Amino acid sequence: MHKYLLGEFKKIKESIEKLESYFNGFNLSIEKDNNNEIEVYYDTKNNCYSIRQKKTFDFNESNKNNRNDVFEKKGVIETDKPFIPKGDVIIKLKEGTIRKRKDGRWEGRYYYSHTQKSIYAKTQAECIKKLKESVKIRDKNLKLELSINSISLNAWFDEWVKLYKNSIKEQSRYAITSKYNKYIKNSLGKKRMRNINTIDLQKVFNKIEYPVSRKKLYTYMKDVFEKAKINKIINENVMKGVIIDKNYKSKDKFVPNESQLRGYLDYLKLKRPELSYLCEFISLTGLRIGEACALTINDVDFNHKLINISKSYNRYTKSISTTKTYASNRVIPLFDDAAEIISIYLEKYKPKKEIFYKVKSQNVTNSVKWHAKSFGLEGLSPHGLRHYFSTRCLTAGIDPKVVQTWMGHTTIAMTLDVYTKVEKEYAKNQAKKYNDFIKK
Repeated sequence: MHKYLLGEFKKIKESIEKLESYFNGFNLSIEKDNNNEIEVYYDTKNNCYSIRQKKTFDFNESNKNNRNDVFEKKGVIETDKPFIPKGDVIIKLKEGTIRKRKDGRWEGRYYYSHTQKSIYAKTQAECIKKLKESVKIRDKNLKLELSINSISLNAWFDEWVKLYKNSIKEQSRYAITSKYNKYIKNSLGKKRMRNINTIDLQKVFNKIEYPVSRKKLYTYMKDVFEKAKINKIINENVMKGVIIDKNYKSKDKFVPNESQLRGYLDYLKLKRPELSYLCEFISLTGLRIGEACALTINDVDFNHKLINISKSYNRYTKSISTTKTYASNRVIPLFDDAAEIISIYLEKYKPKKEIFYKVKSQNVTNSVKWHAKSFGLEGLSPHGLRHYFSTRCLTAGIDPKVVQTWMGHTTIAMTLDVYTKVEKEYAKNQAKKYNDFIKK
């Protein structure tokens, strides 16, 4: 026990000596040729301890050999010539320390996050160079770590959109940012990423009233935190602990039948005739609202009865852009009723560029919904008019692959989804017919 305690005290003593050398420097005095010796002094210019040669000399002799790198100070001569100490001597630099090891190598030491790091070199100059480079890299990393540790959810969300959502359509990007701004930006968004936990997020999602918005925002935020984890901004994805009702199924888009649509269009012609023509045109062609608003007279071939769809109007940026997907670029038939709508519109409103210019600058979707609600068809939207067209096609027996092309669907599954709904509605009507028959 006695030997063990002596050994531990010896280790403590060595540690204290190393700390003293790091912060204060050794008060060394190494004799050399009787008149030469080394001393540690405090360098006020660099704010650190350093080593210099000390020599007592004859002032008269000094005046004879006056040089720029030598000056007088109380019988001590200072010089910029490097001194290479012998043995295990520690030299304190402006940042870190260097020493010559007993094995002949040079060792540089510095601290990184309260942990001592070491670099090694064959020469003193190489060691100093390596040490400076290591300290420079450390400072850069510490600055980056400080920036990462202080980044807020709002700042990272903006970065996430720029990095990972730069290739999506402006309208799709708006759908993401609008939901984030509504539910997160002004509350949880101000907190640092590292300070946000699962409970914080769960409270936010519990307050979201609409299931569809909740489900979509959940998908976005899960990826936001996953990308933050990959980029080492956070240690774990706290969104994984958030629970929402995933069994919720969104309501089917309201698709009017023929008599409902006819009544709505007649009503709309009295209220807003220019909007009525656009709605009827969509129901006759299956175009998306943006595609219809971007349509020009040059896109319509009356001779061959074709419509070329290659662009879309973006109501958020109020500009013409590319279509939603590669499948959206297509050529569809110009049916007779649709051709008549265009002819009436051209004659009545005389457009200069886009055919339906009278309504394209407004929020058409909201206008269609508002008037539909006033008429008694709550839930009807331009997308419902588009589905009306596909429903009519499938009811008429048009091949689903052809309907897919006309609609600009990326996959046949999207078209068949409409076909399945048509079959269900058909079966329901047939059952009603049979019930009515047997009651007679």
